[in-house]
Amino acid sequence: MGKGTFTPHLRTDVSLDSAPRPDDRVWMDPSSGIIFNYDDERGKWLSASKDVFEFARKNASYGMYLPVLGDLDDVEDVYTFRRNATVTGIICRSKQGDMSKLFTVRVNGVVVLNFQYVNGLYTNAYLDIDVSAMDELQVYIGAGAFVKNTVCRIEFSWRYDI
Repeated sequence: MGKGTFTPHLRTDVSLDSAPRPDDRVWMDPSSGIIFNYDDERGKWLSASKDVFEFARKNASYGMYLPVLGDLDDVEDVYTFRRNATVTGIICRSKQGDMSKLFTVRVNGVVVLNFQYVNGLYTNAYLDIDVSAMDELQVYIGAGAFVKNTVCRIEFSWRYDI
């Protein structure tokens, strides 16, 4: 494509109504100012921007909750959502230890995802885990052999329920 040329695309207007209409694709919630896109894959309204929070621990870890970055190692290490959201992705990795480690992600103490490392890494961009305001999310490192220098990044979008 030459300089100054572009591929035409279908224009999508941002709806500013009090609630999204059935044919809307992009809508701004006037009460919060959040811009939402309709996610066809997940069948719901999700914020256009994504947020990420991290659980991490530098030392050897096993049979424990992974602490929220900056917190202490404790069962109370949780991320609390301030509004309805959908967890859409995760990436976890460890630099040392059991490179096939088992993990669980829990919401309010209930397991919503089990995963296992492949070569010290797990990634999934196709999650569809709904959480509500004040729900608490935790990442648990399975018992057995340790992992070290572990980071789990959880990606989520705010969710608008019709």
